[in-house]
Amino acid sequence: MQREPKIRAATIEDAAAIARVVVETWQAAYRGQIPDSHLEGLNIAERTVFFEKELSRGFGHFLVAEEAGEVVGQCCVSPSRDQDAENGKVAEIIAIYVLPAFSGRGIGTALCRWAKETALKRGFKEMTLWTLDSNAPARRFYEARGFKLDAGTKMFKLAGGVELKEIRYRTTL
Repeated sequence: MQREPKIRAATIEDAAAIARVVVETWQAAYRGQIPDSHLEGLNIAERTVFFEKELSRGFGHFLVAEEAGEVVGQCCVSPSRDQDAENGKVAEIIAIYVLPAFSGRGIGTALCRWAKETALKRGFKEMTLWTLDSNAPARRFYEARGFKLDAGTKMFKLAGGVELKEIRYRTTL
C-alpha cells in the first residue's frame, strides 16, 4: 500500500523547488512534443524568479507534494482564465507536475484530489484544465480522474514561433 504524500500550500521559500519540478518534468514529459532546443533552454534559476513573483503576488493557490521533506510535485489552482467561463463558478488547474523519478506513486492523483477539494471549498462548481493535444499520457491521467474533453481548443505559441495545440478538459466538482 502506497503512503499518501504530504500535500501543503506552497510558500515563497518553495519557489526554487517548484521551478525544478516544472523544468525537469517538462524536459521529460514533453520530449518529442516540444522542440529539444526549447526544452534544453529551460532554466531553473529563471523559473525560480518567475515562481517567486507568482507566489508573492498571490496568483492562484499553489500546492506542493513532499516525500521525505523534498518537494516532488506541484499544482496551481485559480479561477478559470477562460473568457467563456462563468465567473466564480469555474476553477482551473493551471499546472500539475510531478518529478519524473516520482511518477506512478500516486502523487499526481493526490495533487489532483487536493486541487478539486481546494476549488470546492472556495465555492467553485466546475474545474477545467488545458493540456497539449499530443500529450497522450496526460490525457489518460486526466480522464482517469473524471475529466472529460470539452470543445475548448487553442494554440499555444512558444518562443521561436512554434505553435502547439492545447485542448481543454472539464469536470464537475
